[in-house]
Parts: sequence; structure tokens; C-alpha cells
Amino acid sequence: MEPADALQNEIFNIKMLKYKSEAYAHGIVDPAAQQAYVIPKLKEELNTTEHKLLYDYLHFLIDLADSYGVNLLQLNDVYGPPYPSFTEVELNETCNSHVNMLVIDATVLQIAFSNPKIIYQLRQERLPAFGNFGLPAKSHGCNHAVYLESCDYENNEYRIWTWGTTVTLTKEILLGYPTTQQFPTAPGEYEPAWNTGALCAAVKASKISIN
Repeated sequence: MEPADALQNEIFNIKMLKYKSEAYAHGIVDPAAQQAYVIPKLKEELNTTEHKLLYDYLHFLIDLADSYGVNLLQLNDVYGPPYPSFTEVELNETCNSHVNMLVIDATVLQIAFSNPKIIYQLRQERLPAFGNFGLPAKSHGCNHAVYLESCDYENNEYRIWTWGTTVTLTKEILLGYPTTQQFPTAPGEYEPAWNTGALCAAVKASKISIN
């Protein structure tokens, strides 16, 4: 649901910071009071044809914050996980979606293209890529979006479209296994690592629109 980075970083978050700063300048430091100050001003400024997407996004955040009982300003600071954390349930949900994109560590794709023998060995032994056959022990983070073309559960084949072609990976390569090993590049709040897979997030949709 997040708008493009340019819209967030150059417009939405700049305006939010502006009104949060105003709140501080008026001595408003309580998170709930800051939210009460910021939201009406954001609504007023974004309620234009030019900013309709951001106006709708603001209302999405308002509804989400209300549903979970959290502060909207703090919710806006939450970002998707940059390190592998995907589960089998999430993978199956993504497979069953009409439109599905995966956020992946491209390392496993590069291995598949440059050394298919390793991928074959990993498949035969049902092992994740990271930590095996001399490969890095852990992902350094996801850096690529791919299209999940098909899922063959019985044959453990997940066909991914990327860089103008397709590659087939296994569930073990995508999901890995739980681990307590630290990420080499993770800040303290991400310790320990979640799993030895290669997926961090997915984008699902029930339909595609040009609007």
C-alpha cells in the first residue's frame, strides 16, 4: 500500500516532519497529542487532486492505526523486513494470489544462473543456499523484486521470472530454516536472524488496474 519512494520521501514524509516539528515547537511532545496536531494539517494539505494518492494513503494509515490501536506517526516509521523472514504459509498465500511479486536476495538467483550444479545439489538434499556448499552463511538483505510465475508443490518447484528469463528454485532455498545466527549487516533490533532463506516480503493483488 505504500506509495512510491519518491512520493513518500520527497512529499509525504517531508510534510509529516514539518508538522511534527511544529508540534515540538509548540511544546507538544506526547505522541498522542502530536498525532492529534499533525493529522488534521496533513489532511488539509493533501486534500487536492495533485496529492490524491497520498491523501488516500493517509486515510489508509489512519484506519490501520485505529484497527491496531497504535500511533499513526510511529506506524509510518515502520518498514518492511529487509532480511529473510518469510514463512511457508506466506509463500502459499503468495502462490495462490492472482498477482504476486517476491522481494528476494538476488544472490540465490545469481547462483542459479552461474552455477546450476549447486542448485541441483541443494534441491537433492533439500537444503537452503545460504550456509551450504561454500556459499555465504547468511543473506546480507533483500535487494530485488521478482515475479512468482508458478508453484509446483508436489515437485518442489517455484518458477521465478527475473532479468528477462525464468529460474526454478525450491522451497528450502526460498524459505530456509529458523536460525539464531546474527545477520552480518543487521542492526541490533534485527538480532537474531529469522531464517536462512532468501525472501523478505511479497506483494499480492487480486487484480490489476491501470488507475
